[in-house]
Amino acid sequence: MKTDWKLYEDLELAPETASEPKSNNSNWKTNWKTNFHNLLQFLGKVLTSGQEPRIWERTDRTGNTRWYVYSPITGYTACLSSEQEVRMWLEQYYRIGW
Repeated sequence: MKTDWKLYEDLELAPETASEPKSNNSNWKTNWKTNFHNLLQFLGKVLTSGQEPRIWERTDRTGNTRWYVYSPITGYTACLSSEQEVRMWLEQYYRIGW
C-alpha cells in the first residue's frame, strides 16, 4: 500500500530525491511559545489599560498630522490637529474626572 507521500510523488511527478514534508508536531514548541507570548501581551494590555486615555498620531498622504484621543471610560474619540489641543483635552479629561 502506498503512503500519501508516495501517491503525491506519483501524481505530481515529484523527483525521487524530494523529501517528505515534516509534520507540524516538530514546531509545537515554537508555536506554543509564540501563542503563550501573544496571550501574555494581550492580558498585559487588558489589565493595564484601565481608565487611562489613549493617544496616537497619524500622518496622512499630504503630510498633515492628526492626533487621536480616546477615553475608555466614555468611549469618546476625538481627532485633534495639534499637540496643544491634545494637552487641553488631557487637562479637561483629568479635571472633569472622566
